[in-house]
Amino acid sequence: MGGFPSLSVLLVHNTLMTGTLPASWGSNDSFMSMSKLQLGGCNFEGPLPQEWGSQLQTFSILSIFNCDITGVSLHTAHCSL
Repeated sequence: MGGFPSLSVLLVHNTLMTGTLPASWGSNDSFMSMSKLQLGGCNFEGPLPQEWGSQLQTFSILSIFNCDITGVSLHTAHCSL
């Protein structure tokens, strides 16, 4: 799945989506207009991709719940949370 440069809100809840979160969502300004990202009740697993680090600064809300996210691989130099 590619980028969404004009998307400002993405809510994904209670889906049958599985796998890891795409690293490509954090590259090439994929979410340059994103202010709110909520992922809940999905079967995503693994860490937040390191590539998301620079994009996280654009979010006013980042909510990931009831997923199997195991940790964060972000380098703190890329973002200030």
